[in-house]
Amino acid sequence: MPTDRAKLAILTNMVAPYRRPLFERLGERLDLHVLLTGFESNRPDWRRLSEHGRFFQVHPARGLQLSAPRRRAGATIDRQRIHLNPALVLSLAKLRPDAVVTAEMGFRSLSALLYGRLARKLVWVWWGGTLHTEREIGPLRRAIRRAVVRFNPRWISYGQTSTEYLRSLGVAAEHILTIQNTVDEGAFLEPTEPSHSFEPRPAILTVGQLIPRKGLSQLLGAAHRLWDRGHRFSLVLAGSGPERERLVQSIQRGREALVHFVGSVPPESMPGLYRSCDAFLFPTLEDVWGLAVNEAILCGLPAACSKFAGCAPELVAPEAVFDPTDDRSIEDALERAVRGTLPMADPSRVWPISRVAEAISGEILTVVGGG
Repeated sequence: MPTDRAKLAILTNMVAPYRRPLFERLGERLDLHVLLTGFESNRPDWRRLSEHGRFFQVHPARGLQLSAPRRRAGATIDRQRIHLNPALVLSLAKLRPDAVVTAEMGFRSLSALLYGRLARKLVWVWWGGTLHTEREIGPLRRAIRRAVVRFNPRWISYGQTSTEYLRSLGVAAEHILTIQNTVDEGAFLEPTEPSHSFEPRPAILTVGQLIPRKGLSQLLGAAHRLWDRGHRFSLVLAGSGPERERLVQSIQRGREALVHFVGSVPPESMPGLYRSCDAFLFPTLEDVWGLAVNEAILCGLPAACSKFAGCAPELVAPEAVFDPTDDRSIEDALERAVRGTLPMADPSRVWPISRVAEAISGEILTVVGGG
Protein backbone atom coordinates (compact mmCIF):
# COMPACT_ATOMS: atom_id res chain seq x y z
CA MET A 1 0.00 0.00 0.00
CA PRO A 2 1.50 3.40 -0.96
CA THR A 3 2.44 5.59 1.98
CA ASP A 4 4.23 8.89 2.49
CA ARG A 5 5.41 7.86 5.92
CA ALA A 6 9.07 7.16 6.58
CA LYS A 7 9.85 3.50 5.97
CA LEU A 8 11.69 1.82 8.85
CA ALA A 9 13.22 -1.67 8.81
CA ILE A 10 13.86 -3.35 12.17
CA LEU A 11 16.22 -6.33 12.04
CA THR A 12 15.75 -8.88 14.81
CA ASN A 13 15.65 -12.63 15.39
CA MET A 14 11.93 -12.96 15.99
CA VAL A 15 8.89 -11.02 17.13
CA ALA A 16 9.06 -11.52 20.88
CA PRO A 17 5.76 -11.14 22.78
CA TYR A 18 7.06 -8.12 24.70
CA ARG A 19 8.19 -6.43 21.46
CA ARG A 20 4.98 -6.88 19.51
CA PRO A 21 3.01 -4.08 21.26
CA LEU A 22 5.97 -1.72 20.77
CA PHE A 23 6.14 -2.58 17.07
CA GLU A 24 2.43 -1.83 16.78
CA ARG A 25 2.95 1.60 18.37
CA LEU A 26 5.90 2.34 16.08
CA GLY A 27 3.87 1.18 13.07
CA GLU A 28 1.23 3.79 13.80
CA ARG A 29 3.77 6.53 13.01
CA LEU A 30 6.14 4.76 10.61
CA ASP A 31 5.84 2.40 7.67
CA LEU A 32 7.34 -0.44 9.71
CA HIS A 33 8.84 -3.65 8.34
CA VAL A 34 10.38 -6.28 10.62
CA LEU A 35 13.01 -8.54 9.04
CA LEU A 36 13.47 -11.80 10.93
CA THR A 37 17.09 -12.82 10.66
CA GLY A 38 17.25 -16.03 12.67
CA PHE A 39 14.65 -17.85 14.74
CA GLU A 40 15.99 -19.00 18.13
CA SER A 41 15.40 -22.69 18.76
CA ASN A 42 15.08 -22.13 22.54
CA ARG A 43 11.90 -20.08 21.98
CA PRO A 44 9.48 -22.46 20.23
CA ASP A 45 6.46 -20.79 21.85
CA TRP A 46 7.35 -17.49 20.14
CA ARG A 47 7.25 -18.83 16.58
CA ARG A 48 3.52 -18.21 16.22
CA LEU A 49 4.06 -14.53 17.06
CA SER A 50 6.37 -13.97 14.09
CA GLU A 51 3.65 -12.89 11.68
CA HIS A 52 2.26 -9.61 10.36
CA GLY A 53 0.87 -7.19 12.89
CA ARG A 54 -1.92 -4.71 12.48
CA PHE A 55 0.50 -1.85 11.85
CA PHE A 56 3.67 -3.62 10.69
CA GLN A 57 4.76 -6.27 8.23
CA VAL A 58 7.10 -9.21 8.85
CA HIS A 59 9.60 -10.54 6.33
CA PRO A 60 11.69 -13.69 6.90
CA ALA A 61 15.35 -13.40 5.87
CA ARG A 62 17.22 -16.55 4.98
CA GLY A 63 20.18 -17.38 7.15
CA LEU A 64 22.11 -19.85 9.25
CA GLN A 65 22.11 -20.20 13.04
CA LEU A 66 25.20 -21.46 14.86
CA SER A 67 24.94 -22.46 18.50
CA ALA A 68 27.62 -23.10 21.11
CA PRO A 69 27.64 -23.42 24.91
CA ARG A 70 28.54 -20.40 27.00
CA ARG A 71 30.85 -21.51 29.77
CA ARG A 72 32.08 -19.82 32.90
CA ALA A 73 34.28 -21.32 35.61
CA GLY A 74 34.15 -24.65 33.76
CA ALA A 75 30.34 -24.83 33.74
CA THR A 76 27.80 -24.18 30.98
CA ILE A 77 25.57 -21.25 31.95
CA ASP A 78 23.66 -20.77 28.70
CA ARG A 79 24.02 -21.13 24.94
CA GLN A 80 25.16 -18.40 22.56
CA ARG A 81 23.65 -18.17 19.08
CA ILE A 82 25.25 -16.58 16.07
CA HIS A 83 23.07 -15.74 13.07
CA LEU A 84 24.62 -15.46 9.62
CA ASN A 85 22.46 -13.77 6.99
CA PRO A 86 24.52 -13.21 3.82
CA ALA A 87 21.40 -12.23 1.82
CA LEU A 88 20.34 -9.53 4.29
CA VAL A 89 21.88 -6.68 2.28
CA LEU A 90 19.89 -7.80 -0.78
CA SER A 91 16.71 -8.02 1.32
CA LEU A 92 17.23 -4.45 2.50
CA ALA A 93 18.01 -3.25 -1.03
CA LYS A 94 14.72 -4.75 -2.21
CA LEU A 95 12.75 -3.19 0.65
CA ARG A 96 14.52 0.20 0.37
CA PRO A 97 13.86 1.53 3.88
CA ASP A 98 14.61 5.13 4.76
CA ALA A 99 16.21 4.00 8.04
CA VAL A 100 17.28 0.75 9.68
CA VAL A 101 17.26 -0.30 13.34
CA THR A 102 19.28 -3.46 14.00
CA ALA A 103 19.22 -5.34 17.29
CA GLU A 104 22.58 -6.11 18.95
CA MET A 105 26.11 -5.94 17.55
CA GLY A 106 26.90 -8.86 15.27
CA PHE A 107 26.91 -9.98 11.65
CA ARG A 108 23.36 -8.65 11.28
CA SER A 109 24.49 -5.17 12.24
CA LEU A 110 27.49 -5.33 9.93
CA SER A 111 25.11 -6.18 7.07
CA ALA A 112 22.85 -3.27 8.05
CA LEU A 113 25.81 -0.90 8.11
CA LEU A 114 26.93 -2.09 4.68
CA TYR A 115 23.44 -1.41 3.33
CA GLY A 116 23.47 2.01 4.99
CA ARG A 117 26.75 2.91 3.32
CA LEU A 118 25.68 1.67 -0.11
CA ALA A 119 22.20 3.23 -0.01
CA ARG A 120 23.22 6.30 2.01
CA LYS A 121 20.64 5.56 4.68
CA LEU A 122 20.94 5.92 8.43
CA VAL A 123 21.31 2.93 10.74
CA TRP A 124 20.65 2.74 14.48
CA VAL A 125 21.99 -0.16 16.56
CA TRP A 126 19.58 -1.15 19.35
CA TRP A 127 21.87 -2.36 22.11
CA GLY A 128 21.29 -4.06 25.46
CA GLY A 129 24.66 -5.37 26.67
CA THR A 130 26.19 -4.07 29.89
CA LEU A 131 29.70 -3.98 31.33
CA HIS A 132 28.79 -7.14 33.25
CA THR A 133 27.23 -9.14 30.40
CA GLU A 134 30.09 -8.21 28.03
CA ARG A 135 32.95 -8.81 30.45
CA GLU A 136 34.03 -12.17 29.01
CA ILE A 137 33.14 -12.03 25.32
CA GLY A 138 35.52 -13.78 22.93
CA PRO A 139 37.95 -12.14 20.51
CA LEU A 140 35.63 -12.50 17.49
CA ARG A 141 32.76 -10.73 19.18
CA ARG A 142 35.09 -8.10 20.54
CA ALA A 143 36.38 -7.42 17.02
CA ILE A 144 32.83 -7.13 15.69
CA ARG A 145 31.90 -4.74 18.51
CA ARG A 146 34.86 -2.52 17.60
CA ALA A 147 33.93 -2.55 13.91
CA VAL A 148 30.30 -1.63 14.57
CA VAL A 149 31.26 1.16 16.97
CA ARG A 150 33.76 2.53 14.48
CA PHE A 151 31.34 2.75 11.58
CA ASN A 152 28.02 3.44 13.31
CA PRO A 153 27.16 6.90 14.67
CA ARG A 154 23.66 6.27 16.06
CA TRP A 155 22.55 4.09 18.97
CA ILE A 156 19.46 3.11 20.97
CA SER A 157 20.27 1.61 24.37
CA TYR A 158 18.08 -0.50 26.67
CA GLY A 159 18.84 1.75 29.63
CA GLN A 160 21.50 3.41 31.75
CA THR A 161 23.66 0.28 32.15
CA SER A 162 23.71 -0.29 28.37
CA THR A 163 24.61 3.35 27.79
CA GLU A 164 27.43 2.96 30.32
CA TYR A 165 28.85 0.09 28.24
CA LEU A 166 28.58 2.04 24.98
CA ARG A 167 30.34 4.99 26.57
CA SER A 168 33.15 2.63 27.65
CA LEU A 169 33.63 1.77 23.96
CA GLY A 170 34.02 5.42 23.08
CA VAL A 171 30.51 6.21 21.82
CA ALA A 172 29.67 9.86 22.45
CA ALA A 173 26.73 10.47 24.78
CA GLU A 174 24.97 12.66 22.21
CA HIS A 175 24.88 9.74 19.78
CA ILE A 176 22.94 7.48 22.19
CA LEU A 177 19.18 7.48 22.65
CA THR A 178 18.73 5.97 26.12
CA ILE A 179 15.32 4.39 26.67
CA GLN A 180 14.18 1.45 28.81
CA ASN A 181 13.45 -2.10 27.83
CA THR A 182 9.72 -2.29 28.23
CA VAL A 183 6.53 -4.34 28.33
CA ASP A 184 2.95 -3.37 27.52
CA GLU A 185 1.98 -2.02 30.92
CA GLY A 186 -1.77 -2.08 30.30
CA ALA A 187 -2.17 -5.80 30.91
CA PHE A 188 -0.29 -5.61 34.23
CA LEU A 189 -1.97 -2.50 35.61
CA GLU A 190 -5.50 -3.78 35.10
CA PRO A 191 -7.10 -5.47 38.12
CA THR A 192 -6.73 -9.23 37.70
CA GLU A 193 -7.86 -12.12 39.87
CA PRO A 194 -5.14 -14.44 41.24
CA SER A 195 -4.78 -17.55 39.06
CA HIS A 196 -3.00 -19.84 41.54
CA SER A 197 -3.22 -20.78 45.19
CA PHE A 198 0.09 -21.50 46.92
CA GLU A 199 0.67 -22.83 50.42
CA PRO A 200 2.33 -22.11 52.76
CA ARG A 201 2.26 -18.33 52.57
CA PRO A 202 3.94 -16.07 51.80
CA ALA A 203 4.58 -17.08 48.19
CA ILE A 204 7.84 -15.71 46.75
CA LEU A 205 7.94 -15.67 42.94
CA THR A 206 10.77 -15.68 40.43
CA VAL A 207 10.32 -15.75 36.64
CA GLY A 208 12.77 -16.83 33.94
CA GLN A 209 14.23 -19.69 31.96
CA LEU A 210 15.45 -22.63 34.03
CA ILE A 211 19.09 -22.23 33.02
CA PRO A 212 22.21 -21.73 35.17
CA ARG A 213 22.67 -18.01 34.56
CA LYS A 214 19.29 -17.20 36.11
CA GLY A 215 20.67 -17.83 39.61
CA LEU A 216 18.01 -20.34 40.65
CA SER A 217 20.49 -22.67 42.39
CA GLN A 218 21.61 -19.74 44.52
CA LEU A 219 18.00 -18.86 45.30
CA LEU A 220 17.16 -22.45 46.28
CA GLY A 221 20.25 -22.54 48.51
CA ALA A 222 19.10 -19.41 50.32
CA ALA A 223 15.60 -20.87 50.66
CA HIS A 224 16.97 -24.04 52.27
CA ARG A 225 18.94 -22.01 54.81
CA LEU A 226 15.81 -20.03 55.74
CA TRP A 227 13.74 -23.22 56.03
CA ASP A 228 16.47 -24.61 58.33
CA ARG A 229 15.93 -21.57 60.56
CA GLY A 230 12.21 -22.27 60.84
CA HIS A 231 10.77 -19.93 58.20
CA ARG A 232 7.91 -21.39 56.17
CA PHE A 233 7.04 -20.00 52.76
CA SER A 234 6.49 -21.14 49.18
CA LEU A 235 9.06 -20.59 46.46
CA VAL A 236 7.36 -20.28 43.07
CA LEU A 237 9.47 -20.83 39.93
CA ALA A 238 7.84 -19.81 36.63
CA GLY A 239 9.62 -20.87 33.45
CA SER A 240 10.98 -23.91 31.65
CA GLY A 241 14.40 -25.07 30.61
CA PRO A 242 17.04 -27.79 30.81
CA GLU A 243 17.84 -27.16 34.48
CA ARG A 244 14.42 -28.24 35.76
CA GLU A 245 15.34 -31.82 36.64
CA ARG A 246 18.58 -30.82 38.36
CA LEU A 247 16.74 -28.16 40.37
CA VAL A 248 14.09 -30.69 41.42
CA GLN A 249 16.77 -33.11 42.56
CA SER A 250 18.47 -30.38 44.61
CA ILE A 251 15.40 -29.89 46.81
CA GLN A 252 15.96 -31.51 50.17
CA ARG A 253 13.77 -34.44 51.14
CA GLY A 254 10.60 -33.32 52.88
CA ARG A 255 10.64 -29.87 51.35
CA GLU A 256 9.32 -30.72 47.90
CA ALA A 257 5.93 -29.19 48.73
CA LEU A 258 7.56 -25.83 49.46
CA VAL A 259 8.77 -25.37 45.87
CA HIS A 260 6.21 -24.90 43.10
CA PHE A 261 7.28 -25.30 39.47
CA VAL A 262 4.53 -23.74 37.37
CA GLY A 263 6.30 -24.11 34.00
CA SER A 264 6.04 -21.65 31.13
CA VAL A 265 3.08 -19.34 31.60
CA PRO A 266 1.52 -17.64 28.54
CA PRO A 267 2.09 -13.87 28.52
CA GLU A 268 -1.63 -13.16 28.86
CA SER A 269 -1.74 -15.28 32.04
CA MET A 270 1.24 -13.66 33.79
CA PRO A 271 -0.73 -10.90 35.59
CA GLY A 272 -2.80 -13.54 37.36
CA LEU A 273 0.35 -15.37 38.47
CA TYR A 274 1.99 -12.21 39.84
CA ARG A 275 -1.16 -11.43 41.80
CA SER A 276 -1.10 -14.96 43.24
CA CYS A 277 2.17 -14.19 45.05
CA ASP A 278 3.35 -11.90 47.83
CA ALA A 279 6.81 -10.78 46.68
CA PHE A 280 9.19 -11.11 43.74
CA LEU A 281 12.91 -11.91 43.57
CA PHE A 282 15.05 -11.79 40.44
CA PRO A 283 18.32 -13.62 41.26
CA THR A 284 19.94 -13.55 37.79
CA LEU A 285 23.68 -13.91 37.41
CA GLU A 286 23.54 -12.08 34.08
CA ASP A 287 20.75 -10.25 32.25
CA VAL A 288 20.94 -7.26 29.95
CA TRP A 289 17.68 -5.99 31.48
CA GLY A 290 15.10 -8.23 33.22
CA LEU A 291 11.57 -7.57 31.96
CA ALA A 292 10.02 -9.73 34.67
CA VAL A 293 11.02 -6.98 37.12
CA ASN A 294 8.96 -4.47 35.10
CA GLU A 295 5.99 -6.81 35.23
CA ALA A 296 6.23 -7.54 38.96
CA ILE A 297 6.46 -3.84 39.83
CA LEU A 298 3.50 -2.96 37.60
CA CYS A 299 1.47 -5.68 39.35
CA GLY A 300 2.22 -4.11 42.72
CA LEU A 301 4.61 -6.71 44.13
CA PRO A 302 7.51 -5.67 46.38
CA ALA A 303 10.57 -6.69 44.38
CA ALA A 304 14.26 -7.37 45.01
CA CYS A 305 16.66 -7.56 42.10
CA SER A 306 20.11 -8.96 41.46
CA LYS A 307 22.79 -6.35 40.88
CA PHE A 308 23.65 -8.25 37.69
CA ALA A 309 20.37 -7.30 36.00
CA GLY A 310 20.64 -4.28 33.73
CA CYS A 311 17.37 -2.85 35.08
CA ALA A 312 18.45 -2.84 38.75
CA PRO A 313 19.66 0.77 39.13
CA GLU A 314 16.63 2.18 37.31
CA LEU A 315 13.69 0.15 38.61
CA VAL A 316 14.35 -0.75 42.26
CA ALA A 317 15.67 1.11 45.28
CA PRO A 318 19.32 0.53 46.24
CA GLU A 319 18.30 -1.36 49.38
CA ALA A 320 16.39 -3.86 47.22
CA VAL A 321 19.45 -4.76 45.13
CA PHE A 322 21.39 -7.87 46.18
CA ASP A 323 24.33 -10.03 45.09
CA PRO A 324 23.12 -13.57 44.24
CA THR A 325 26.68 -14.93 44.44
CA ASP A 326 26.97 -13.80 48.06
CA ASP A 327 25.10 -16.21 50.38
CA ARG A 328 24.45 -13.57 53.00
CA SER A 329 23.20 -10.99 50.50
CA ILE A 330 20.70 -13.24 48.70
CA GLU A 331 19.55 -14.80 51.96
CA ASP A 332 18.90 -11.35 53.43
CA ALA A 333 16.87 -10.33 50.36
CA LEU A 334 14.80 -13.50 50.54
CA GLU A 335 14.24 -13.14 54.28
CA ARG A 336 12.98 -9.58 53.82
CA ALA A 337 10.60 -10.86 51.13
CA VAL A 338 9.33 -13.55 53.53
CA ARG A 339 8.95 -11.10 56.42
CA GLY A 340 7.19 -8.56 54.20
CA THR A 341 9.80 -5.85 54.71
CA LEU A 342 10.94 -5.38 51.12
CA PRO A 343 10.35 -1.79 49.98
CA MET A 344 7.59 -1.31 47.45
CA ALA A 345 9.02 -0.29 44.09
CA ASP A 346 7.82 2.94 42.51
CA PRO A 347 5.88 2.06 39.30
CA SER A 348 6.56 5.55 37.95
CA ARG A 349 10.16 4.40 37.40
CA VAL A 350 8.91 2.01 34.70
CA TRP A 351 8.57 3.67 31.31
CA PRO A 352 5.18 3.12 29.67
CA ILE A 353 5.37 1.63 26.20
CA SER A 354 4.00 4.85 24.68
CA ARG A 355 7.00 6.77 26.00
CA VAL A 356 9.45 4.27 24.48
CA ALA A 357 7.63 4.30 21.12
CA GLU A 358 7.54 8.10 21.08
CA ALA A 359 11.26 8.33 21.86
CA ILE A 360 12.28 5.90 19.09
CA SER A 361 9.92 7.20 16.41
CA GLY A 362 10.66 10.81 17.35
CA GLU A 363 14.41 10.22 17.01
CA ILE A 364 14.01 8.65 13.56
CA LEU A 365 11.49 11.17 12.24
CA THR A 366 13.61 14.08 13.43
CA VAL A 367 16.48 12.80 11.28
CA VAL A 368 14.79 11.28 8.21
CA GLY A 369 11.44 13.13 8.15
CA GLY A 370 8.29 11.63 6.70
CA GLY A 371 6.14 11.92 9.83
